[in-house]
Amino acid sequence: MTIALTSRPSILKLIDQLCEHFDLRHLGPTVGLLGVCVDHDQPNCKLWIHQHPYATDILSCFSMLDSKPVTTPMDPNVKLNKSQSPQTDKEKEEMKNYPYLQATGALLYLALCT
Repeated sequence: MTIALTSRPSILKLIDQLCEHFDLRHLGPTVGLLGVCVDHDQPNCKLWIHQHPYATDILSCFSMLDSKPVTTPMDPNVKLNKSQSPQTDKEKEEMKNYPYLQATGALLYLALCT
């Protein structure tokens, strides 16, 4: 469980109230939650969430750690159609080497979680 309140006394009061009903262990400030990293800048009252390790894992999994960023990775004017899909059994078998579904799912998770 992560508790987020505007004041430290409010947090401590809530923890005390929860301890009356539950056996709790205080693990300190949240550094990660469900794969999302949490960075704190307490003196400036700032908090950042990110998924840098997960993004790096995705790039590594799909052998793209050395890739370079571009503003548009594909010509936006290209029109894709069914005739560009694999037609023969051999072409379909070759496409199994390209994990588009897994890459798309991983990127969607990354985009939706943060």
